[in-house]
Amino acid sequence: MKTMTILGSTGSIGTQALEVAAKHNIKVKALAANSDVEKLAAQAKELMPERVCIYREDKKAELEKLLSGTGIKISTGMEGLKSLAWWVLCQPLRLSKKALTLPLQIRKHLWQAVSLL
Repeated sequence: MKTMTILGSTGSIGTQALEVAAKHNIKVKALAANSDVEKLAAQAKELMPERVCIYREDKKAELEKLLSGTGIKISTGMEGLKSLAWWVLCQPLRLSKKALTLPLQIRKHLWQAVSLL
């Protein structure tokens, strides 16, 4: 099954991307949004991704309340986005952020790519 992650899922392009995913039976693994907690929570409840990230750290408690009992992991802020992106990159390889099996050059380039988000 094909999977995708949507950064900016509550915006116009993000919602269109989710429509495309639904139309083509693509599993959404993760979602991220800036501040629209209600819309992000509604998307997460419908799609049941493994992870979500709300950029605005002051919105975390509200998101936790809305997603209580779903088992969806929540992160916040720039570090949360980096962590989400790293997770997405490593999932196919079944690696963790501290994966020492990757050569140093590859780890460095992956982390630089994530840092650009």
